[in-house]
Amino acid sequence: ASDTENTDEEHKTTTTINESEHASSSFVTNVLSNTKHELLNTFKIMKVASDIHDTLFIEDLEDSISPLLRALAIRQKYMHHSFQSYSPTIENFLAKILEEDNRYQRTSLNVNLHKREESDPSTATPIKVENPFSKPLLPPMDACVRVEKGIYHVYILNEQKQWIPSKYKSITMEEFIEDYTLISKMIVDGPLQSFCHRRLQYLKTKHDLHTLLNEVKEWSELKSASHRDFYNVRKVDTHIHAVASMHQKSLLNFMKKKMQIASDMKVYKKPDGTMLTLKQVFDELNININEIDVDLLGVHAEPLMEEYSIAAQIWKLSSIDMCEIARNSVLMSGYPDEVKKAWLGKNYKEAGIAGNDICRSNVPNIRIGHRYDVLCEELHLLKVAYHSRQEVILFHL
Repeated sequence: ASDTENTDEEHKTTTTINESEHASSSFVTNVLSNTKHELLNTFKIMKVASDIHDTLFIEDLEDSISPLLRALAIRQKYMHHSFQSYSPTIENFLAKILEEDNRYQRTSLNVNLHKREESDPSTATPIKVENPFSKPLLPPMDACVRVEKGIYHVYILNEQKQWIPSKYKSITMEEFIEDYTLISKMIVDGPLQSFCHRRLQYLKTKHDLHTLLNEVKEWSELKSASHRDFYNVRKVDTHIHAVASMHQKSLLNFMKKKMQIASDMKVYKKPDGTMLTLKQVFDELNININEIDVDLLGVHAEPLMEEYSIAAQIWKLSSIDMCEIARNSVLMSGYPDEVKKAWLGKNYKEAGIAGNDICRSNVPNIRIGHRYDVLCEELHLLKVAYHSRQEVILFHL
């Protein structure tokens, strides 16, 4: 009987231990699964808090806010004069700053801050996407360009056939020198340099953290545009390499053809002012056009390196980074609105994710959203610091 009781007690103890282990295992599994789910959601919505309250107490920060706002306004002015696009978010920010405080004076700034036209998506007219290069060229106009004190001015003919200045207003030399002097003072401003360096280091660290947490998600998002990569997205460069349009054999054929049809063309001016024709240049070099060779001319060039390739190698940029730079180059270019719509999408003017078409730009929406949040955060920092500075001025008054 005692053996039977001991056996029953051992069985009960074993059952209790197994139930406890099972319950513990279930609890751990539920906790881990919930924690994993919460972490996954946290990474999707996580946002690094700004150090606004800390930077407000940095010495000389309030004195650095005004030059930064002036620099933004001056850049806006020159971007408008060169017919280049400027960030609508920054334009609205500058307009609100001026509306809130009419006493704010900007040095050498006479640009009109255009308010962004708000459109209702439900009533917007559909945009017909077509090839922008199929449109006919505009007819020629009676206009000329004159250089006055180093500045180009455009003149047009009136009804009396007289040259009159066009409606386009050029920036005067005095205004340019005033803006240039102001920017030069900002560059050598010690407190301003310290503040900008601190913010750049903060933004670099924040971007590294964003890349660490969302790199996999960004690459997963790119799978929706598998036919796009950096080499077939639209990009704008600052210059064109003429030598890249032909190889050695084509260059030799071009030179021989020019010798046959335009040997009397003047192509070189000697130091004494004497003009030499193409035939005379070859005669002085003692080169026969029939025996010409690239090795004989000694015009060997290094392999062509574009700016994008150099940037990718020096700064170790990824394909997403390069596509983002390419998208920004089109946004900031002077191409017409129709061309940008065909290259970037019809909503390219919208701020943030709404203005990105991943099928055209090959830039993930996660990256665009991150950039927009960072921009808004930095503008908010300038706004808070500017208002703090104005409160200090009013207090002393």
